[in-house]
Amino acid sequence: MVGSIGIVSKTDIYTKNFEIGFFLSENYWGKGIATGPLKAATSYAFRDFDIVRIYAESFSDNTGSRKALEKAGFKLKQP
Repeated sequence: MVGSIGIVSKTDIYTKNFEIGFFLSENYWGKGIATGPLKAATSYAFRDFDIVRIYAESFSDNTGSRKALEKAGFKLKQP
């Protein structure tokens, strides 16, 4: 398995928000593989669902995930 990606809809006051998450097998890290699926899943969600935001969370030391998200158009939210 190379990896997986998923989008989860939120409820209550966050009903127009989706959370995106992904996993990439360590053998494939650093090859630019995650960016394309992240862009495709994000485009699909905005095109086919009535949402206003997609967000992702990563561990602070996971620079690879943060870079993939940024290359896919996500912006880091400062506290």
